[in-house]
Amino acid sequence: MILPNKLISLSNSIAYKSTFILDEIKNKLYNPAELYAFLSEKFEDINEYIIALDLLCLMGYVNLDMQSEVLEYVKENNM
Repeated sequence: MILPNKLISLSNSIAYKSTFILDEIKNKLYNPAELYAFLSEKFEDINEYIIALDLLCLMGYVNLDMQSEVLEYVKENNM
C-alpha cells in the first residue's frame, strides 16, 4: 500500500500520492483539514491521506507547527 509492487500500481501507492501534499504545501500554508478538503479527490479516504501525511512527517519532508496548526514544507532535511 505504501510502496508500489506487483499488486499495487505506482499511481495507487501512498508514496506517489504523498507528492500531491508536497506540491501544495510548497506554495501555501494549510492546516491538515484544509489541505484534505483541497486534495480529497486524490485520496481514497481520509485514512489514506493521514498515512501519506504521517509518511512525509516521518521522512522529515513535512512539519506540523503546533502553535499555528499549519503544515510546513521542510526545505532542508537534516536527518
